[in-house]
Amino acid sequence: MSYAAFCDAVLRADLDTQCFAIDTWQGDAHAGYYGEDVYNDLRTFHDPRYAAFSELIRSTFDQALDYFQDGSIDLLHIDGCHSYEAVCHDFNNWRAKLSTRAVVLFHDTNVRERNFGVWKLWSELKMKYPNFEFMHEHGLGVLAFGSEVPEVVLKLCNLSSPSDIAVIRNRFAFSGRSCILEAMHVQAQRDISAAELRVTRTESERRHLEERFAAAELRVTRTEAERRHLEERLAAAELRVTRTESERRHLEERLAAFESHMTRMETERRDLAEKLGSVLSSESWRMTAPLRFLVRLIRRLTGRNLRRGRIILRALKPANIEHRREVIQVLRRRVVLASRFVPGLNNAVIHASRITLPSISDDSNLKSLKYIPPHHAAVVSYPIWSLRFDTPSATDLLHLEETEIKMPEILVIARFSSETFHLIQQTANALKATVGVRWRSVFITKNPDDTTFAVTCMQAFRGDVRFLTRSFPEELNGKIIVLLEAGAIPRSHGLRLLVEAMVHNPDLALTYSDEDRLSSKGLPEFPWFKPKYSPLLAAQGMLFGRMFAIRPCGQLASDSLFDPIQSVLQLALKATHGLASERIRHIAHVLFHDILPSAPFQPVSLPSLEILPFVSIFIPTRDHWHLLRQCLDSLRRTDWPIDRIEIIVIDNGSTETETLEGMAIEEASGRIRIIRDSRKFNYAALNNVAARAARGDVFVLLNNDTEIIDPTWLRKLCAYAIQPDVGAVGAKLLYEDRTIQHGGVILGIQGTAGHAHLLLRESEGGYQQLANITREVAAVTGACIAVSRTAFEEVGGLREEFEVAFNDVVFCLDLLAAGRRNIYVHDCVLIHHESKTRGFDTTPQKIAVARSEAIRAWLHHPRLLVVCELSDVVVR
Repeated sequence: MSYAAFCDAVLRADLDTQCFAIDTWQGDAHAGYYGEDVYNDLRTFHDPRYAAFSELIRSTFDQALDYFQDGSIDLLHIDGCHSYEAVCHDFNNWRAKLSTRAVVLFHDTNVRERNFGVWKLWSELKMKYPNFEFMHEHGLGVLAFGSEVPEVVLKLCNLSSPSDIAVIRNRFAFSGRSCILEAMHVQAQRDISAAELRVTRTESERRHLEERFAAAELRVTRTEAERRHLEERLAAAELRVTRTESERRHLEERLAAFESHMTRMETERRDLAEKLGSVLSSESWRMTAPLRFLVRLIRRLTGRNLRRGRIILRALKPANIEHRREVIQVLRRRVVLASRFVPGLNNAVIHASRITLPSISDDSNLKSLKYIPPHHAAVVSYPIWSLRFDTPSATDLLHLEETEIKMPEILVIARFSSETFHLIQQTANALKATVGVRWRSVFITKNPDDTTFAVTCMQAFRGDVRFLTRSFPEELNGKIIVLLEAGAIPRSHGLRLLVEAMVHNPDLALTYSDEDRLSSKGLPEFPWFKPKYSPLLAAQGMLFGRMFAIRPCGQLASDSLFDPIQSVLQLALKATHGLASERIRHIAHVLFHDILPSAPFQPVSLPSLEILPFVSIFIPTRDHWHLLRQCLDSLRRTDWPIDRIEIIVIDNGSTETETLEGMAIEEASGRIRIIRDSRKFNYAALNNVAARAARGDVFVLLNNDTEIIDPTWLRKLCAYAIQPDVGAVGAKLLYEDRTIQHGGVILGIQGTAGHAHLLLRESEGGYQQLANITREVAAVTGACIAVSRTAFEEVGGLREEFEVAFNDVVFCLDLLAAGRRNIYVHDCVLIHHESKTRGFDTTPQKIAVARSEAIRAWLHHPRLLVVCELSDVVVR
């Protein structure tokens, strides 16, 4: 403060001088010790006002001596450590720096306690030099040290009259007390203003609490009435439970008997299925296929088609008006239905109403009728399905052999460890049975000098020159390589289909296929029908499997392919690193059997959130305050800075008093913003309105009947949503009984879409454990969607023509069409009390709306709804 007073005096007097303050600003034993804030506060005050002529030097007094030349200081103020030894030391060290005009000021000359020794040095110096001492407060000594001290200072120091001395001292004492009183007055004014502000806030809080208390009393009154009503219902329910318990015991006895019967039936069914599978996979069954085909053809001609022909024949007779009308209606419906999905049939709808049948007078034209072909027969097991739909016929195999010359020669690199040497023979036999492609193969292991490995390979190869045993190809760039890990047994056509895709598309860098396992009896089981390229599934070791084809280049070809230390998964990830997804192709056929246990998947780590985005959460609602309150209360558990989040509630015409009061209280507290939109419910339009008013970088669309149970849910969603190529990000949603309500969306269910892993337990993985794996999906449910503002605006938000259903699916498909990925995050878990506000689609009106919106969804994305392979199960 004293230094600032000096600087202020220099500034006011407009003096041509330089000022320096020397201190460590860490305190001492007399002044007390303090932190960095003292120095920072001083610099903040000092620099804007005095930096032009003043400098703060942060050092000890001794260290600062070298900054100044001898005889350069005109005014020295000593105010360091106040012991006698310290003051003597400072004075003696700095006296050489004093000029002939120098004046020295000593602080605390009146203090004789706590080892203060300034008074003692002052007593010695005032006997040698002219001086003047101010006695108020702690005392200040003015020492005229130089021989050419200014006359006005010298005059002050030479005052001898006690009255003159008293006048000077009293005047300065009065001025000092005036400054102190003025500062105290200013501080008092500030304290009063702060107190008045606190009183105003307290009064506002008091009124707010009174309003909440009144609302709480109202709720208590209602709750008491509900409690009495529930007690009456409980008594009645307990009576029903007693009766039901007796019925339950009776039903359990019947159920136990039924389960015992079902166990016996299931055992018989498995035995029959195994016998049937053995028959269907036998050579005799394949050889008699033409005969069975002829038998079926004869039966169809004499059975079902004959009956259909008779029906149409009766309809052609003039007298059978009812039969004619029924047949015409069937034909019209088929034409209209086909026109929705088959290009080129749009004009057929116009003519469907004109369909007529000619009349005939006798049965002579029965043989000329063209019958409608029967539907494909259903299959009851995977081995039968595989044999019927995913196994080449003899004609197909012959075609593959005839066109083998058109395929380039490929290299198969098979990797084995000491634990899998027993699979060398089986792998070699499978390669020898390959048709449709010319190949050479190299078998490698970590220890190429292993005698067991060499002997086993020689026995398996049996002199087949296609197996390379001494030298490896040197130039692999551009050559198609099939990487195979022990356990993968290629099917006879497997290599051909992997390679053929690359031949027809030279831009492809990797192809992979579906796979299955083999039972102990050699029958295929547990198929893994894979999606199209999914970077997250690939990174977790779930996608490529133990056999795939690559077109290597650069470092991968020369250094890695023959390195037995690297796994096929590592090679696949290296080969696909940085590649566009269009260069990686999924072959939708089971091309190999995996006869070893699957390796556990490797969960991916969450992308880092270096800067937390500002998040806007949209919650459309109408009445049902108990649901919205539960949702809002659960949001408070979210691990996210309160200044980086906003909650926007879109009120779609609430009328219940409890809801209106509750939302008003939440809005007054600043926890939510409310947008009122009372038009007919339109989920897409409500969220679009909120998006236009939102401030966030990330939007979260959240149903009012959801409940947050994971504090880190928002971090998990936003970590993916802010990625530049990501569209919608969804969570795992559970029913109240902790079974799965949503684990991603599957396209194709009932012609449109449906939720995956429905009704599994929370911890169950479902098909291929996909419920517990974070991965790309076709779509996620609108009950909880995170999407960046950039992605949302890129597709124009949600399509408002979808008022209730399919708006979330179409939104996700719009993002897919824009080249973005939609992601399901398995460990982000919420409770969803589904559709409790809007209800279910059970009324005729709601069913009609859902159907019409399903048709519109087809019109927007017909190709994706038919062939999108991001679903967990692909319909083939």
